[in-house]
Amino acid sequence: MTALLTVLVFHYVGAKVERRELALFLILEAALVVVFSALDLFLFYIAWELVLIPMYFIIRFWGGPRRDYASIKFFVYTFSASVIMLLGIGPLLRRRVI
Repeated sequence: MTALLTVLVFHYVGAKVERRELALFLILEAALVVVFSALDLFLFYIAWELVLIPMYFIIRFWGGPRRDYASIKFFVYTFSASVIMLLGIGPLLRRRVI
């Protein structure tokens, strides 16, 4: 599903995609495939963090008139939620429950 949606996005956008944006979308797709196929909670968390990096730059490059504000807000909210997720995952990783 992730690969199909990526192809559909490229088809919709057409020739408007530059090299750096294509690279960001491919990194994003690779990280999303790892997120959706991770069997280990730690690998899921690392891949989830890797998804944030290209998304930040995609928002920064393609965003609207307030894209700088939106990209910083996206990063702050998702990073703070990721810290909370890490705090929840931490005890499970120490006990090797996962």
